[in-house]
Amino acid sequence: MRMKCAVLLTSFFMAAAAVSAAESQPKPVFGERIAPGDLPQLIEMIRFEVQPGGRWEYVPKRELPKLEEKLAEMERVIAGRSSIEELSDDERIRLINAQEHANAILTQHDGRRLVCERYTPTGSHRPQKRCMTLAERERATAESRRFLDSVQSRRALKASN
Repeated sequence: MRMKCAVLLTSFFMAAAAVSAAESQPKPVFGERIAPGDLPQLIEMIRFEVQPGGRWEYVPKRELPKLEEKLAEMERVIAGRSSIEELSDDERIRLINAQEHANAILTQHDGRRLVCERYTPTGSHRPQKRCMTLAERERATAESRRFLDSVQSRRALKASN
């Protein structure tokens, strides 16, 4: 009986943690109902947030041209239009495809995206789970790299003296 309760409680907490993690994931930037008049402001906000210190500062440099291409394509498609109904079927498809591609790039590299990993601490056999946002993870990596560089440069100075 105790074993069944323990299994049920464990299952419940695992399911609750999965739901909690799923709810904390960022939503797509371009939702399904964006008025063409709102799109230029949204695109400018994205261009601003891709800069260092912004929400999407971790978009790799190699993907920035593709993102800019998709944003420019969206601007071209909606230029001079006041509603989605004014777009032809081909234009709607181009707009949706450009939005989806931009969403994929931005969601993947969103600084607010939660990243979880399992690891086994030194001296233990019990794996643990560690979750942090992409921004926290990138900052920790950069800090570790800076620390390692400073230690190596101090060693090089001592060796040369």
